[in-house]
Amino acid sequence: MAFRAKMPAPVRGTFPALWARNSDGSTHYTELDLIETWWDTKNKGVAADPNAFKITSHFGPGAKYHTSGGHVGPFANLVTDFHVWEVEWDANASPPQARYYYRNAPGATRVLLSTVTSQTAGWAGNVTDADLKTGLSKGFRPYVDFAVQPEASWHVGVDSASVYDPEDLLVDSVIVCSP
Repeated sequence: MAFRAKMPAPVRGTFPALWARNSDGSTHYTELDLIETWWDTKNKGVAADPNAFKITSHFGPGAKYHTSGGHVGPFANLVTDFHVWEVEWDANASPPQARYYYRNAPGATRVLLSTVTSQTAGWAGNVTDADLKTGLSKGFRPYVDFAVQPEASWHVGVDSASVYDPEDLLVDSVIVCSP
């Protein structure tokens, strides 16, 4: 799956994201977040680098388990130009895995950002290879999400913004391929 998008400049309380999830709503729920940006990505209340982002993978009922870390970048001009985010998953690989990529532009060299398996931090000891194989075998659908975050443990809410006038999340293509 690939998205070509221009991310908006960060505004307190927003977190635009491009992601995919499988068709399972319970035991083998799998979510692949290609890019998530928050105004305060790493530290609550501290403005993050607008050219950095986070990739995360979730698994299980209610997205119970999620990979940790996943902060990547900075990459130049994330909020001024279109870029490409891609994820490939292979349920039949040994071990089953999802690989996240970034391209500065279509046709540019693809940069591997992360390879996620059942042994990735946050999943290790909680997700088995067999579970992940089942989760990755189900159909995935894309999501373009410009979310507004309420005040929470990890991020400030939109009410803390002195001005709330976010730019649009612009997506001009989403490509979903089947094996």
